Amino acid sequence: MNSQQPLVSIIIPTYNRAHLIGETLESVIAQTYSKWECIVVDDGSTDRTDEVIHKYLTSDNRFQYYHRPQDSPKGANACRNYGFEKSKGSYILWFDSDDLMMPEKIEVQLNALLNDPKLDFCIAKFSNFNSNNSNIEEISYLRNSNKFPNYKEYLRHQLFWGTIDFLGKRNVLENVFFNEYLKSGQEYHFFVLVLLNKPKGVFLDKTLSKRRIHNESIQQKIHRNPHQKYLNKVDMYWCLYEDGKNKFDTKDEVFLMRETYLFLQYLMKFKVFHPKLNKIHKEAKSKFGVFKVFKLRSLLWLSYFSGKGDLKIRKLIKSYF
Repeated sequence: MNSQQPLVSIIIPTYNRAHLIGETLESVIAQTYSKWECIVVDDGSTDRTDEVIHKYLTSDNRFQYYHRPQDSPKGANACRNYGFEKSKGSYILWFDSDDLMMPEKIEVQLNALLNDPKLDFCIAKFSNFNSNNSNIEEISYLRNSNKFPNYKEYLRHQLFWGTIDFLGKRNVLENVFFNEYLKSGQEYHFFVLVLLNKPKGVFLDKTLSKRRIHNESIQQKIHRNPHQKYLNKVDMYWCLYEDGKNKFDTKDEVFLMRETYLFLQYLMKFKVFHPKLNKIHKEAKSKFGVFKVFKLRSLLWLSYFSGKGDLKIRKLIKSYF
């Protein structure tokens, strides 16, 4: 190992993945770039995760294993933040405990950054695979064609990448944290805040990870529960609006508030009230005026009583922004 090579910190949150994490860690060991540390942070597993990880700790001192601090909220986001706190690498790579790295992942992404000192981060691609080992290409990457990563387009979902696609310099992440109260959409929230600082990034047209699709994944569980899905969407946009205050321009704030109300409308259709509904209305009044919020509230109540996610209602909500 060349002592001049930079250290890459791989940070992996895990929860009850004893049957899968071994395969993930083997893909880390198989990396053609060897100067890495792999920090696994356990979110309170009740299976054999401790036992599985212990084998790697005793055979390879590049692995570290921690448990999420008791005073941190449960969830992968708190684990990621704690892993970053414990890491020492000048480059950071987030990964998940049920996914796999291609052997050249770190080498290819790191070389892209080392070959252009002006770059702060790079984004690769993942493919999806299931229990039959069938590879399914992720078509969302088509949005990135002939573009560079930037917050304006990423905020509006005109660009796409997953948490596991990112490899970047530590200094662009120092003052940005994963929101520890979000149940989903945390990567969207996190990377918008990262991009607000205008780091320079690049897309690599290379598939360097494999994302596992299975029934136990968080996203699959959320998709089976539409109420939770829409609650999470409201949380995602509203938390970003709050956490990015005084950083976004007016158009960005309008976009985030509009999306918040569109998903509030879905919730009202199911007779579900978001716990921060009154706070959202209050903020909207201060930004857009009492009359506009009166009209928005009327549309939400219309969805509530009609039980419909009517396209006309959605168009009206959009028109008020």
